[in-house]
Amino acid sequence: FNFGWGSIVSNRYLGYVLGSIGHLLGSLIVFPLITRIGRRRAITLLLVGVAAFNLIAILDLKLGKDWTVESVCSLISVIFISGSLSGICLWTLELAPTSHRVSCSAYRPVQ
Repeated sequence: FNFGWGSIVSNRYLGYVLGSIGHLLGSLIVFPLITRIGRRRAITLLLVGVAAFNLIAILDLKLGKDWTVESVCSLISVIFISGSLSGICLWTLELAPTSHRVSCSAYRPVQ
């Protein structure tokens, strides 16, 4: 979703700012979510959110002069994508044996 903010939102800079805010929200919201409902349920919820908003984004509807269902769903989906990537990194470190945790943490994505 990061490559086309200029085509999804009419103002390219607004799209990048909103996309960055979505990434930040997703990265910050995943930790309380994991604490409250657990890792497995949190990752499942986030991945279902990604799939749901990507399917809704297929609709070709206008929501105003400059906004479409695709642009709004893309902005909301970024929150779920960033959250799931952040949560999977935490979950992967817990699944790996102690001798492999350093290599697992080295491969996590930089956000």
